Amino acid sequence: MKRIALVLIAFICAVAAPAVAANKEIPITTSSKEALAFFEKGQFFLDVGRPQEANDLFTKALQLDPTFAYAHFNKALSSASGLEFNQSRCCSKMQKQMGKIVSRISQTSSL
Repeated sequence: MKRIALVLIAFICAVAAPAVAANKEIPITTSSKEALAFFEKGQFFLDVGRPQEANDLFTKALQLDPTFAYAHFNKALSSASGLEFNQSRCCSKMQKQMGKIVSRISQTSSL
């Protein structure tokens, strides 16, 4: 029985080792220096165990660059729950839609 367990552990290690070795850092995809500054401060707060402050900073980074993938990832990590993360995403989408509607209304009223 011990021999089977050892063989199984060795097999798992042999299969998992290349995957672990191939693991690379997530690239920082923003071109906004301001978004990057908020992100880096948020990363610091996340690392020292202050997720709410981190979450607020990731939100600010995403307001400046909504396509900032790593900020989305860290916002999810620092959210208190999946529900909180989904609610913030939903609010963000509604704010974008409201901005588009306001833009259309102002364009129409200027005609």
